Amino acid sequence: FIRHDPESWPFGPLTFWESVTEAQVLQHMLFTLIALAIGAIEWLRCRGTLAHPAWGWIFPSLAVSAAIMLFMHKHGEGAAADKIYRHHSIMATSGIIAMIAKVFDDSQSSSSKVISYVWTGLITFVGFMLLIYSE
Repeated sequence: FIRHDPESWPFGPLTFWESVTEAQVLQHMLFTLIALAIGAIEWLRCRGTLAHPAWGWIFPSLAVSAAIMLFMHKHGEGAAADKIYRHHSIMATSGIIAMIAKVFDDSQSSSSKVISYVWTGLITFVGFMLLIYSE
């Protein structure tokens, strides 16, 4: 949550207010909040605290929203920015396909376990992409 932009507060030279007025920093904060919300809600679902089936739509909805935002997320111009945008596009496409597979898996419209491996594999892939990400 605090290490997404090296030039922003608290580790960079920008103050907190300068950081939150920059669109890119705000987008990174929003991506982080979405990931934290998904994690908290899914944890509560696994514990049985959030048992209503509607809570099952939060993960796919937030993940697809974040994926769509990634398509619109820019890091400037030039070759380096193009590389970052390709990276973002791969993550976004993988995330959307993963969530479509998750919805099918959760609806149990298919008796095959393959669909479970598809969405979990793609989410793992997105996590790996985040680990190797650099600007």
